[in-house]
Amino acid sequence: MLHRGLPIVLDCITYTILSDSGKKSLDYDIGGIFCEYIRNKPIEFKDIIIKAPFFKNKYSEKKLLESMEWIKGELSKEFPPSSVMMLVGSMLTIIEDTIDFNEKEHIKEETDYQKEFEFYEDLKKRVFAGSGVENNKYDCIGSIIMNAYFKYIFHYGIARSIAERVIPFFEKDADFDDEKLKEFPVELFTNCLSLQHIDYNIVSMEGGLKPIFTPRTPLSLFIFEISNMLEYGSELVKCKNCGKYFVPRGRNDAKYCLYDSPQNPGKTCKDVGAQLSRAKKERQDELTREYRKKYMSLLMRTKRHPDNEKYERAFKKYKSEIIKIRKQFEEQRISKEAYIEWIKSFK
Repeated sequence: MLHRGLPIVLDCITYTILSDSGKKSLDYDIGGIFCEYIRNKPIEFKDIIIKAPFFKNKYSEKKLLESMEWIKGELSKEFPPSSVMMLVGSMLTIIEDTIDFNEKEHIKEETDYQKEFEFYEDLKKRVFAGSGVENNKYDCIGSIIMNAYFKYIFHYGIARSIAERVIPFFEKDADFDDEKLKEFPVELFTNCLSLQHIDYNIVSMEGGLKPIFTPRTPLSLFIFEISNMLEYGSELVKCKNCGKYFVPRGRNDAKYCLYDSPQNPGKTCKDVGAQLSRAKKERQDELTREYRKKYMSLLMRTKRHPDNEKYERAFKKYKSEIIKIRKQFEEQRISKEAYIEWIKSFK
């Protein structure tokens, strides 16, 4: 059975996402799902979605669900569970809400969105490009899936823009004055209550009763997480390796996340980051030694020959030029070897 949304068990200060079998899957700290969910953009899922079975078949509920099961399974091999389950659950909700629309209702919905959002039509063309189905028809399983997928991306984009406004308020050691705090989107919890599509159930689990919250849309997931992050005082850290946010576990001074690193998907950023940091320190230590060796050599030469203007000019030039060379190295425009060679060859 596929969930319509992302079922989350809230247990004190941790979450678990329920798998489709009804069993617990991954544990998260408060804010962890938020961070994981924004790691990937849903447009990255397109190449897999358009390969779903029965894509060109006429609609039947059985084949549609089999296609969505296949999509979920294939996406799960590459992407985090929160992203995959939220995508599939939201798409199923969208399909349920629109499958019985007649052509007139589809046209009205399109027209309303086009009037309100200038980017709507261009985004739709981009999503449907190369899919093999038309973006204004609902005549096969593929077109139904792609229309739901497009609407999901559309709603995700709006929700993400709000999420990005919120992130600075949870960054570790963030400090804001009253004026800055006015930028927090409090309207999510006041004037936009109709956007909170979150189901609530209580189930018997592990010998007790547990509350399950099921956000059905990307914005609902963000609202759910943000409210709990505020309640429990969550702090977010930007990974020094991949540049994405995470909730530090165990150590408050953690610098690296536990997700696959860009350099080596088989290792986490924490594993790779420690290696890179160590290698960088060793590299910088060697460069520092060579820099100081040359610096002291030139300095002593000017001290021994205070009347030699050539030596004085060379010393000043070294101090000036080394700044440019260091910048080139930091921007990876020259190698460490070239950096050291420049220092050694300077006279």
